[in-house]
Amino acid sequence: MKIKITKWAVAYRKKTGHFLDTSIDFKKIKDSRRVFYADPFLFDYKGNTFLFVEDYDNKLGRGVISYSKFNKEKGLFDGFKEIIREDFHLSYPLVFEYENEIFLMPEANESNSLYIYKAKKFPSEWEKCDILINDIKLVDTTPFKYNGELFAISKRNENPDAPMLLLKIDSENWKVIEKRNITDDVSISRPGGNVFEFNNQYYMVTQDCKDDYGKALNLMSFTIDDNMDLKYHMEKRITPDMVKVTGIKEIKGIHTYNFSKELEVIDFKYPIISFNRLFWKSINLVKKKLCKKI
Repeated sequence: MKIKITKWAVAYRKKTGHFLDTSIDFKKIKDSRRVFYADPFLFDYKGNTFLFVEDYDNKLGRGVISYSKFNKEKGLFDGFKEIIREDFHLSYPLVFEYENEIFLMPEANESNSLYIYKAKKFPSEWEKCDILINDIKLVDTTPFKYNGELFAISKRNENPDAPMLLLKIDSENWKVIEKRNITDDVSISRPGGNVFEFNNQYYMVTQDCKDDYGKALNLMSFTIDDNMDLKYHMEKRITPDMVKVTGIKEIKGIHTYNFSKELEVIDFKYPIISFNRLFWKSINLVKKKLCKKI
């Protein structure tokens, strides 16, 4: 039996110098019928560029974190290696450097906790070093340094209208020590990529999830005052119909954008004909029901 579904994928291109320049095509990264990639993050290290993704296996029924090294000679990412797997879904593998060490802070919403991992041997070996906060559902937490202090934007996930938060982080003990609500506007309240600084101005990328998951991406400038009051301003909005991916006729959604020194990456949703995901989804639902009975 065949069924038309939408599938997420990751695409890349050479950096253009403009936030999501819509005149230049991206190239889709090869995946398979059983696996899809999403939530791409780039990290430059010792002259090489590494791509970290949510690696979702339909048979497993949840995401793991994998990476790929950019092949400069071929001009492509040519294969992913799994690095972190838990008993719960993982996604949004934000990799960042802080105090000369490299950390990875993935989304672990199903665990009701926010974890941080430290690189023992970059990029292939990681250890879970701390839990920043417990008993809270958070998605797409995005840490960044602002005026010498460590913050993060994140979204509560108890319901669609849950607010975006500003978190203040004690990096000595890796704990969230303060949090503030930013906005509950669903069109801008979920992070969608790294915070970055350009010309002495800070910017954040957020998702529009008001009517559909992946409806659009927003670029917003912002400031934070001494009272942890974050004020923002919409600078640019990108909808799926504005994005071009070579070989893809129709793009139905976008929800992550990131860049490195030389590359840009997005993830996108597009329609395909398949029975594979339906099959494994049905199997996993049966497994969950059997586990509950036991």
